[in-house]
Amino acid sequence: LKSIYKKEISSKKAFRGIIKKASCILAVIIGASLDKLIEGTPINIPISLFNIPLSFKELIIFSIIGNEGISIIENLGEMNFPFPLFIKKFFKQLKQQDDDKKLD
Repeated sequence: LKSIYKKEISSKKAFRGIIKKASCILAVIIGASLDKLIEGTPINIPISLFNIPLSFKELIIFSIIGNEGISIIENLGEMNFPFPLFIKKFFKQLKQQDDDKKLD
């Protein structure tokens, strides 16, 4: 959406995006494979988030979701989406854009 908004549509950027998404899918497949590999052994690798046990696959999925969420917020910021102050203060890029607008 950002590239359409800024009128900067590029096949190179689109291809890089497809490669990135394919890499994410591959990472999830590797995480699921690690889970299956460890499942049949007495190895216990304690990975938890807020005391909830996580598998490698879940850990990878959550990190991808977090990364994509940050990317979406940054892109919306570049499209001048009005974010509440409590969100802006967590994102350096949004704060910088807000400061630049104040200088204009």
